[in-house]
Amino acid sequence: MTDQFQVDLHVSINDFRSCGWREILVSKPRIATESPYVVFHKASEQAAGEGRLEHAKILALLGAACSMRLNPRNPENPFLPVWISQETRSAVPEDFHGDDISLFSLIVAEMEEPWVKARLADLVHFRSSQDKKRFAELAIDSYRRLPLDAETWHRGGRECWTRGLRLAWMFKKGDGGRFRELEVTILSAFEAAGIEEKFFAIRMAELLRDLDLGKAKRSQITKKLKEFGDGFRDAGDQASAQQYYHEAMAWFHAGKQTKEKIEMQVRIAVSLAVEAEKCLSAGPNSALLAVIKFGNAIEAYRDIPNDFREKYQVEERLQELRLGLSAAGQQTVQSLERVQLPAVDLTEEVQAATRAVGGKPFQEALRVFTSFPSWTRTGLFLADIPEQNPWLSMATETIFSPDGRVVASTPGGNLCRPGSEQEDLVSGEMLFQYGIFVSLVVEAKLRPAMEVIRQEHALQEAYFTEIAQRSPIVPKSRELALGKVFHYGFQQDFITAIHLLVPQVEHMVRIHLKNAGETTTTLNDDGTETEKGLASLLRLPKADTHLGQDLAFELRALFCDPRGPNLRNNVAHGLLGVAECYTPHAIYAWWRMLTLVCNAAWNEDHRISGLPLQSD
Repeated sequence: MTDQFQVDLHVSINDFRSCGWREILVSKPRIATESPYVVFHKASEQAAGEGRLEHAKILALLGAACSMRLNPRNPENPFLPVWISQETRSAVPEDFHGDDISLFSLIVAEMEEPWVKARLADLVHFRSSQDKKRFAELAIDSYRRLPLDAETWHRGGRECWTRGLRLAWMFKKGDGGRFRELEVTILSAFEAAGIEEKFFAIRMAELLRDLDLGKAKRSQITKKLKEFGDGFRDAGDQASAQQYYHEAMAWFHAGKQTKEKIEMQVRIAVSLAVEAEKCLSAGPNSALLAVIKFGNAIEAYRDIPNDFREKYQVEERLQELRLGLSAAGQQTVQSLERVQLPAVDLTEEVQAATRAVGGKPFQEALRVFTSFPSWTRTGLFLADIPEQNPWLSMATETIFSPDGRVVASTPGGNLCRPGSEQEDLVSGEMLFQYGIFVSLVVEAKLRPAMEVIRQEHALQEAYFTEIAQRSPIVPKSRELALGKVFHYGFQQDFITAIHLLVPQVEHMVRIHLKNAGETTTTLNDDGTETEKGLASLLRLPKADTHLGQDLAFELRALFCDPRGPNLRNNVAHGLLGVAECYTPHAIYAWWRMLTLVCNAAWNEDHRISGLPLQSD
């Protein structure tokens, strides 16, 4: 940080006095709570260019100290670098040498500008082992001199006042009344806040509540929060009203005022419902937003305890909201426009696939057909998806079923997600890439190759049944069913094939995991046991290791994930329409199981004959 100058270049308080800092601060940003580090940095560069190295170093030190970003909620690490790159970063407290901190301790006494004085005193308090309380109090007094109003709150005021208040809380014992005076100042700012200042009253209430202050004024605070919320509601600003109700609810919760808290929760739910109805009536362009608002309103009503449900007619309201949600979902699906991507010329791939299976005996053609690339061979697990595509972390994804139901969603707006959300993000992008892969394989290889095989061979169900009988992965008594599945597929009857296939896949997975030592049943409270569904089976610890990570992913993607075709759920609940049985995902699922069964049978033949084994 200061290494751009000679480390052994000695600077003193006299260099500070003569560096022109007062004149420099005249050009500081107009907002009192904003950092002057830019003007210090420019002045340092100018001084260095003029050969005034001592002044340049002093100004560089001041600029570096002022550049740090306040992190007031973390007393262990209250100062953060304002920028970080792969090779370097801006200043942090550890960059300053002991002599630098000693110099800052002298400058504090002469610094007149409150923001800079607060920063230097706070830094000395944080880094020095001597006079910590004295410098903390100097920092607190300087933070207190900064404006506390709506204009400056979002221009650095929030961080400065929060840091000052937390320092005062740390040193409140024997502080001469500073902590109490700060509480009074914040209460006064809250009381003076007008509704025209939008959210400033909320911010003051949050600041007080954060350190359990203002309890003696709880009734006045909650009264004003409710009144402002009602004012915004009556003016049609439902979003602002909800924020005020939320803060009032937090104050009631802290005061253990359950009835009043539930009243605020109901007001939030009603406000969300009003927003949802307004969006729905606005037409197709607002239908998606209506879905979100209806969902939020339903969630708010669901959170109301049973003791209050009759009073607020919760069940009736939930029924109305579900009808609205259904209407909004249907309107959303109807309003969606198809995004047409540039056409991909697959002529060469189609010709290669037809040549590969054409003119061959059926068994040889089938071997070629089941050896086309699968995700197992070509798919990559994209662990670095968030780094490659940071925009994914900010985009909200909502997936609808054909009838307008929201079946999956991923929240956006967070670049530093917790683990589970990050995994959802990665798996969502993997599913997207997998969908593209499946479509290309089906259209470029499977459909044309199947047509050639159908034209050149008289396909018999008995042949597929015989292969299933020889395949060691097929459970006992399921050979006939799978033979029908594969035969129906080659006959282009995917309606029958898929509806037969799905339960056979689930049973096959269950048997193999049970043989691997997994418990595939759930013990109910009444002592009965029920079998786990396919989605639960694929979440078992041994699923990835026993089935293989790639195959386990494909089974989840094809049969279980609501963001994909979700074949298992849709077949089980009668939701799979005729068109869905002929989609690339359905055909690929049929083909993928064919490859597993056939390759396992041929490998068993090769094992018995001592020949090399095939993949899968």
